[in-house]
Amino acid sequence: MRNREALLKRGVGLSEILPVAQFGEWHSRAVPVRPQEAWRRLLALRWADLRLTRPFLLARGFAVARLLDQRWHEVFRRTAVFEEHEPCSLRFVMVGRPWSAVPAVHRVSSLEEASAFTEAGWLKYGMDFHLTALPGGWTFVETSTLCEATDASARRRFRAYWTAIRPFSGLVRRDVLTVLGRSPE
Repeated sequence: MRNREALLKRGVGLSEILPVAQFGEWHSRAVPVRPQEAWRRLLALRWADLRLTRPFLLARGFAVARLLDQRWHEVFRRTAVFEEHEPCSLRFVMVGRPWSAVPAVHRVSSLEEASAFTEAGWLKYGMDFHLTALPGGWTFVETSTLCEATDASARRRFRAYWTAIRPFSGLVRRDVLTVLGRSPE
């Protein structure tokens, strides 16, 4: 991973939970709405609102197509632990094996439990959003994704998976940021 220390500093809270993350990405954008409106848009966003990535979601098959009308974060609420501070930050973390044909999940009940989890063969991973008010009614939105394998085997498995999905993962994050800044239709 390029410049791990810089990424962790930008981790907007995730670096506290996943301090030795081996994989990650960070995206940001200034959007022309106040933080409260950016927050409302973030929580209301549906998978179907993602214009750039919707075709990729549909290409994955019927199971994903059924999710298009759901709010994006509801999919993660089934398996992740969330922390929200309206209207400035949202973060969630989960433990799983996303590289498996049928992704496995190890349920955790708190961010602290996720951070302390060390059982071999798993990945601790999460995403966060941080909203900062800017002059003129704008908001700076940052989002990061950090992934921390619990052992070398999980790190190797996830590295192969990450190599395949990282471009798509980044595209989804950029698409979300675009939607947050889009004028109402």
